[in-house]
Amino acid sequence: MVPKWAGNYVGIPWKALGRNPKEGLDCWGLCRCIVKEQYGWDWDDYLKAYAGNKMATAEDGLAAAYASGSWKRLDNQEDGLNTRARDVLAGDVIHMKHAKHLVHVGLMLDTRHFIHVAVGQDSVIERIDNSVWRSRIQGLYRWTKR
Repeated sequence: MVPKWAGNYVGIPWKALGRNPKEGLDCWGLCRCIVKEQYGWDWDDYLKAYAGNKMATAEDGLAAAYASGSWKRLDNQEDGLNTRARDVLAGDVIHMKHAKHLVHVGLMLDTRHFIHVAVGQDSVIERIDNSVWRSRIQGLYRWTKR
């Protein structure tokens, strides 16, 4: 079941490298904001992965995150997202393809729903198994310092 507090994060505008919900957030910024406010988890913002590199992408930031050792991949990389629903926890990060972007992330709210914000759109809650996202899932990750 989607937590009631999740509605407070719907409608936040997208902003490149956004880390302030009043000004706008990028996909990682939204995940980071929610877990800080709801769980007290302090995730790195990974903005230094972009520093001084105009060609840096979200992929660079996420590569830095996953290389940090603070994240555990939950699904089998060869089989795609075959993680059993009961193994997914609120606060897990789903990694997806989106439009021309190689990476995009959302935050799992329960076993079937995630919240995300995408370029040019406001944040929304969607089902992981809908036809738009099902084929774009690249992985599921859990922060190891829970």
